[in-house]
Amino acid sequence: MMSVSLANAGEGRRCVAFDIAYDKTWMNMLSDEGYVHALYQVMNLAPGTFLTLAPVCSSWVFMSRGTTKRTKGRPLGDQEAPSVDAGNRMASRVAILLFIACAKRVHIVMEQPRGSLLQEHPGMQALFSRTTWYKHHILMRNFGGPTDKGTWLYSSHKLIQDLYRFRPLLKKEHIEPPQLVERYVDPSGRTCTKGGPDLKASQAYPLECLSCSAPPQAHPSPPPPIFLYIRNSGSGLLLRYYGQRSERQCDARP
Repeated sequence: MMSVSLANAGEGRRCVAFDIAYDKTWMNMLSDEGYVHALYQVMNLAPGTFLTLAPVCSSWVFMSRGTTKRTKGRPLGDQEAPSVDAGNRMASRVAILLFIACAKRVHIVMEQPRGSLLQEHPGMQALFSRTTWYKHHILMRNFGGPTDKGTWLYSSHKLIQDLYRFRPLLKKEHIEPPQLVERYVDPSGRTCTKGGPDLKASQAYPLECLSCSAPPQAHPSPPPPIFLYIRNSGSGLLLRYYGQRSERQCDARP
């Protein structure tokens, strides 16, 4: 999330970056130290501040479905595969962070490539069923990206739907289209897909998009509060939500 930090710093805002590229232990969502660090940073956010997340998407996109075995009806996929298990654990941990941010009345934007199955994870489904979220589609090219790269933005604030009103005016240039996906035929004769040589570079956020999505200096009204109770339940964390109508709870494995 280095681009997020640069965009916010460029707008004169204070920000804290959390990226495994900075520290492979204390900024690794899958390590005990990194997760505690992430919890600490989210707990320090004040009402009306801003949280941006971009969970690793490689385990959730269509190009890896043959390996992960994920589907909408079976989003946890092949849990014996290490990469799938890591993706599931990260999704659970992200869901807990989002619950805490919602309880603290923080404005949230979470990014995933269009078609990602992350939203089908049980932890995410629990989050979306208990809090109000807005899902908005953008094309990264409209904000300075090298490709269209359809992207879903999930936000706790409806103003995310106005993002296109603030996109910059960009000159159209003829460039060689990058190769994001490669198709090949496996030994059994099936046509398969895999990431192309330019896929990794397309993950970078264009700064123009981040400058638009960052909150204004005068924050809009924070979302309605949610009261959250967390305790260790042995195999995971027990989350208990006290909403306006009833008390609900679910288990989430961190």
